[in-house]
Amino acid sequence: MGMELDPAAWRVLLDGFPAPVLVLNARRVVIEANRQAREIFGSHLLNHDLAHSLRQPAALEAANAVLNGAPHKVSPLMLAAPVQRFFELHALPVQSQGKDGGDGYVH
Repeated sequence: MGMELDPAAWRVLLDGFPAPVLVLNARRVVIEANRQAREIFGSHLLNHDLAHSLRQPAALEAANAVLNGAPHKVSPLMLAAPVQRFFELHALPVQSQGKDGGDGYVH
């Protein structure tokens, strides 16, 4: 039994996180990004592979590990520009109902 959120509620939930949040599909394409992520990476990251905007090997390795079945990966992440910032990246799977009625996975 899952909880369905309409798009407006989903946006409020994502934007409520104080840290950047990216949601990926099973092909590592960014399908959602909260306000903080869009401010750091730009809105152009949507509908592109994660590597298009985040060229951090540790982040890509964590995403790939979860996409290949790992339950949770944690990795340090440092962004140098425009101001040096440090994050703790958490990659984890979240099962969702795909638009075509099949299961999809977002990370």
